[in-house]
Amino acid sequence: MSARVQRVGSMMTLFFNEIPVENLDSLDGVRTDLYTTFYQGMLEAGVTLPPSQYEAFFVSTAHSAEDIERIVSAAAGVLRTLGQA
Repeated sequence: MSARVQRVGSMMTLFFNEIPVENLDSLDGVRTDLYTTFYQGMLEAGVTLPPSQYEAFFVSTAHSAEDIERIVSAAAGVLRTLGQA
């Protein structure tokens, strides 16, 4: 499994794909099924993300360092389970 974070400023999206997503053609091969599993795992961990892979996450000054740490920790745990799938 390969994953990439595509980011512009404070907007980002996680794609499960071998290549960077730069245009519509590069969306071929994106594993939306893995994103669905990731989304569900994050939700179970108490982190609400956009339900569609094609929407962006936003980080803002409203997020504390503790918020970011909790999200990163939850993501690491969910990603570990995906690596075993």
